[in-house]
Amino acid sequence: MLNGKIKIVLGLVLVVLLGLLVIFFVFGMSDASKFKREYEAYNGVSLGEGTYLKLDISKDNGIKYLNDDNIVEELSHGSKIIYFGFPDCNWCRMAVPVLLDAAFLNGINDIYYYNFKNVRNDYYLGKDNNGSRVYEEIVKILDKYISVTFDDGKNKGKKRMTAPMVVLINKGKISSVHLGTISSHKDYEKDLTKDERDELFSIYEDMMVELLLCNDKCNDFE
Repeated sequence: MLNGKIKIVLGLVLVVLLGLLVIFFVFGMSDASKFKREYEAYNGVSLGEGTYLKLDISKDNGIKYLNDDNIVEELSHGSKIIYFGFPDCNWCRMAVPVLLDAAFLNGINDIYYYNFKNVRNDYYLGKDNNGSRVYEEIVKILDKYISVTFDDGKNKGKKRMTAPMVVLINKGKISSVHLGTISSHKDYEKDLTKDERDELFSIYEDMMVELLLCNDKCNDFE
């Protein structure tokens, strides 16, 4: 009888410990660690005839997550750089290391990140939910920078966000936007060459320099 009670107690303790562990990983993980884990999870995963590019992201990467509740507001407040993308996008995986290097070497401590894949899917599928509405608001703000459109269904001709997209916001205004990697690179499964990385780095660095040159309210996140 006693052994049975001990087993029950031990079982309950184990459940509590597992619950605490789950809470730690879901709520206790820093944004930088979460980003590293999220992107490195696709290392070596099958992609067509090849695999997703392998990434080794620093645990001190400076990524700060934005979400569906604050992305629209943050596109029109403060001064910051926002990276729009998602981990299962090989173009993004080519761009992210270059973006993080540019930030580190130019003393930019924070790169804000928004994964828009789910809200774009909700919009495309015609779901009447918050995701669709958030997507519409983002597109309204970035409209003139988005040239790609959906090519089928009832959304044909409507704006389709693509990744990666890096947006510079200077004192609440969209200052510049860079889409994709570089125009000469066309192979979705092949990483950038050194020259191509240097070209993309220069583009990102120009955005970083402008951010650094803004006034003392640059980093206000109001």
